[in-house]
Amino acid sequence: MGLSVQNITLGVPDIAAAKSFYTQGLGLAVQADLGAFVSLTCGTGAPFSLYSHDALVADLGETRSVSEMSVQVLSLVFDQPEEARSVFASAVDAGAKALRSPKKSLWGGYAGSIQAPDGAAYLLLGVDSPKTSKAFYESQGLKADKDFGDKYIDFTDIDGTTSIALYGRDALAKDVNVPATDTSGPVMFLSHVVSDQIEVERSYASVIERGGRGVAEPRGAAWGGFSAFVADPGGFLWKIVTEQT
Repeated sequence: MGLSVQNITLGVPDIAAAKSFYTQGLGLAVQADLGAFVSLTCGTGAPFSLYSHDALVADLGETRSVSEMSVQVLSLVFDQPEEARSVFASAVDAGAKALRSPKKSLWGGYAGSIQAPDGAAYLLLGVDSPKTSKAFYESQGLKADKDFGDKYIDFTDIDGTTSIALYGRDALAKDVNVPATDTSGPVMFLSHVVSDQIEVERSYASVIERGGRGVAEPRGAAWGGFSAFVADPGGFLWKIVTEQT
């Protein structure tokens, strides 16, 4: 079984401020609030969560800062330009930084970009080589929908609801209007949920065999489950974890 997105998590320095922004600024609803971890509902896609940066560092087993990935973008999709403009204005009123005002895009849509108070630019992954990362994600069972070589490649997740797109790092930075080397944003990781410890160990080994990198070996989690961290060829983190019961 390959990787599939079951949760998108941001490691943030101030979880209370981040919760306030995402609920009041972007209109997401709180599904669960456990203090250092807040789960939010985000349309029909994968659940979206906030995780205390310090707790994430402890989870990774790291003693240094883990905010090293650059150009991470979460996408909110609307039916009409008016909806995009309304949410853009609401987010800025709630404390977001306007990076690019909403306007018609070259591909025919309508888009703007903001940066949340926690540093996240508003899933596109900016990578050095989309072709290299494409081979990795295809080995995990994802199917490419659109392939423009080293410019842009997108996939539909196994569950058919969550999309992952690979975008040339420099092109994505230009599109969002941030420096390509910007590492000021929070750490983001994607969660792949499995049934038990054996599946965590099996998935961890499989990802490494197919070109991923081990970040934190499988081990027991503080809440009683079992988890491990891996990284794709572009450096983006995946958490392989048993479902919390």
